[in-house]
Amino acid sequence: MSEVSAERDLLITNIPLWLMEEYLRRTGAAQRGEEWQHPAGWRAHLSPAPDYQIGSLRVGRLRLRLSGDPAAIAQAEQSLQVYLLRGGG
Repeated sequence: MSEVSAERDLLITNIPLWLMEEYLRRTGAAQRGEEWQHPAGWRAHLSPAPDYQIGSLRVGRLRLRLSGDPAAIAQAEQSLQVYLLRGGG
């Protein structure tokens, strides 16, 4: 029987890299090289994304790629949602 694996790409706006890394730490994930690993079976990779721009307004963005068992990814998204629902954005 093969293990089911999935990926989910999220575009995170207006959260600096250092803060997103802190959010991953708070969920229980640990950094292993370029990747974050969580004991529940999901992994995360952060990378820069092009800024969001309207006229002269420019806002930074990150790409968060979650991978692992679909149920574990859903749990990761739910855990991170607590931190990503910030006032003002």
